[in-house]
Amino acid sequence: MMGKIPKANELKENESKFIQVYVHNEPYLVFASKKEGIYHGFMLEDFLKEFEINFKTFKDKSGLGEIPIKEDIEENYKLVGAGKVSRLFKGNFEFYGSSRSYHVGTNLKHLEEVFEDKKPKIEKVNNFNYFVRFNNSQEDETSEFSIKSNLNIEKISEDEVPF
Repeated sequence: MMGKIPKANELKENESKFIQVYVHNEPYLVFASKKEGIYHGFMLEDFLKEFEINFKTFKDKSGLGEIPIKEDIEENYKLVGAGKVSRLFKGNFEFYGSSRSYHVGTNLKHLEEVFEDKKPKIEKVNNFNYFVRFNNSQEDETSEFSIKSNLNIEKISEDEVPF
């Protein structure tokens, strides 16, 4: 199952929630499939089910019900980051915020590992905010990128949505 899941899935909205997970020491960046009504706990649950990983749950204090625990050594997974992402403009993204359920924000080390082959410029704003730029300069209108399955970066047209 491991080879079928991309290290980062497609970002379909200009704003979305995300989770950062290690499974068998491999980093995965998961964007919510829709903008409204998604919680980090449900995202982790769906991701673990896709991997066919069993998980223990805990009762979330905010009233969501039972959600997966943050880390399970026996099942070899660990949630290390969660928050929101915004597409700012061509090839530029902001990762920000945190998860109330899991008390984690954006994990810089994980971002660097997921995108290591793509060499984006990552700027730390504070402990929970990072700007990620995939093009060489903010003014470069020809450098538009898309992160697809297995993080293959390819140029796309003006009409296509990046990430």
